[in-house]
Amino acid sequence: MATNDAVSGIKPPANLQIDSDKSTCWKNWLQQFEWYAIAVQLDKKPADVQAATFMAVIGPEAIEIYNSFNLSDTEKKNLAAIKNRFKEYFAPKTNISFERYIFFKIEQNEDEYFNEFLTRIKTQAIKCEFDNLLDEMLKDKIVFGIRSNQVREKLLTEDKLDLTKAINICKTSEQASKQLDEFESKNKTDKVLVVKNKSVKNKENENFDCKRCGSNHKRRECPAFNKPCTKCNKNGHFAKMCRTKNYNPKLKNKVNTVEEMSDCSEDEVYISAVSGGDKKDWTETIQVGKIKFAAKLDTGAQCNVLPRHLMNKLKASLKPSRTKNLISYTEDKMAVLGEAELLCKIKNEKKKHNIQDS
Repeated sequence: MATNDAVSGIKPPANLQIDSDKSTCWKNWLQQFEWYAIAVQLDKKPADVQAATFMAVIGPEAIEIYNSFNLSDTEKKNLAAIKNRFKEYFAPKTNISFERYIFFKIEQNEDEYFNEFLTRIKTQAIKCEFDNLLDEMLKDKIVFGIRSNQVREKLLTEDKLDLTKAINICKTSEQASKQLDEFESKNKTDKVLVVKNKSVKNKENENFDCKRCGSNHKRRECPAFNKPCTKCNKNGHFAKMCRTKNYNPKLKNKVNTVEEMSDCSEDEVYISAVSGGDKKDWTETIQVGKIKFAAKLDTGAQCNVLPRHLMNKLKASLKPSRTKNLISYTEDKMAVLGEAELLCKIKNEKKKHNIQDS
C-alpha cells in the first residue's frame, strides 16, 4: 500500500552548512528539518525511510561525521538514534559562568532597535541555563541594558514590573519617540537656513553695495572679510565702515553679545553665517546643561546666534530682544525671535552668553 504525503510539493531544508559555530548551525538546521518532517508526516513512514530521508537531506558535509559514529545496522535504521549521535557531536562545550558574564555585559547599541536588542539577550540567555529565573533575568537585563534613561526611569517606577510589561513599555516608548521625531522634523522651522540658502542661490552673481568694505562687489568677494578694523579691532569690516561710536578697549576680550556691544544698532547687528560651510570652518563644541552642539566661530560677528530648533532642544526661555534683524555677510536680513542668557561650557570653562534666536 502506497503512503501519500499530507502536503505535496514541500521542499526539504537546504543541506547542513557547518561553519565555526557548529552548534548553532546544527540547531538551526535541525529545527528546519523537524518542521519539514511534520509537514510531510514523515513519522508515518517506515523507520528505514525516515532514517534515509534524514541522511539524504542533511547533505554531504555531515556524511563524514555520520561515518565516524560506527552505528550498528539497527541504529542506522533508527532516526532517533542517528539524531542523538549528531546532537552529542555538535553539543557545545560551554562554560555557564562565562556565558552569564557575556549576558550581563550586553547593552543596547546606539542605533539598535529594541527588538534587535531583545533578540540578542534572549539568544544569549539560552546559553546561561537560568531555568525558572529566565523571565526575571531578561526583565532585569532590559531595565539596565537599554540605552534610554527616560525609559529606564519609567520601568523602575512601574509597580510589579514583569517581563511582558517591560517589553511593552520599551516598544511603546520607542514607537512614540519615532513619531515625535517625525513630527518635529516636519514642523521645525529654521528661518536662518531658509533665508540664507534662498538668497545665495538667487543672488549669487549679483553685485551689491557692501556695508563692510564700502565698495560694490559680488557676494563672498568682500576684501574686508576676516580683516581687522583699525578703529575697533574687530574683524570683518574696514574702519571707514565701522559703526563704533565710542570704542571701549575694556570690551576687547569680551564675548560679542548684544548687551556688551553698546555701540551696536538696536535694530540690526551683523553676523557672518549662522550654519553651513565646509569642514575647514572654525568650530567649537559647546555644552549647555547636558546638550552638546558644534558652533561656528566668527570673530567679526556682533552677536551669538542659535536656530529655533536648537533653542527648543535646550528648553531655553526666550525674552524680547532689542535687535530686530540680523544682517549676514551676504547682506541678507533675518528676523530675530528673541534672546536668552545661557550658561555655556567651553573647554571646561563656564560662561554666561547672551544668545539671539533666529
